[in-house]
Amino acid sequence: MTFKNILLIMALITAGFIYITFFGEKPESLVAEVVLTKDKELRNLQVDFASPVRYIGHFPEKDGDILQIKLRAISFHDFSENYSLIDTLLQTAEAKDNHIKDIRYEGNVPGGPFLIIKFSQPVSYQVDEGDGLKAMLINYKTI
Repeated sequence: MTFKNILLIMALITAGFIYITFFGEKPESLVAEVVLTKDKELRNLQVDFASPVRYIGHFPEKDGDILQIKLRAISFHDFSENYSLIDTLLQTAEAKDNHIKDIRYEGNVPGGPFLIIKFSQPVSYQVDEGDGLKAMLINYKTI
């Protein structure tokens, strides 16, 4: 490796560090907003993220009263906190009869982070990653 290449690599690393330190402000939390809409029997839960997130998978596969969604934040920031999102959801007009008991983001559990949704009764659901890696879409209905 030549001396010029080493200087170029060091300059890029320094510039990246400066950018992250001074311009990459950490959002207050990874989850920015939770929106629930209804369409007859089907309910659509959209979770918007403040930072890009990769959907890894979910369990159980198709139905149940608890849904665990495994995520991976694509960010230099640490999103290892745990917090409830149910208060955010209850403020929406569509919150009545939503069959959701609790929604939690658990960032510091082994194998996580997870988005965990507890339903008041068994539901069938479909989980999809939103456009731009900044949303998660969960469509569900009672069974």
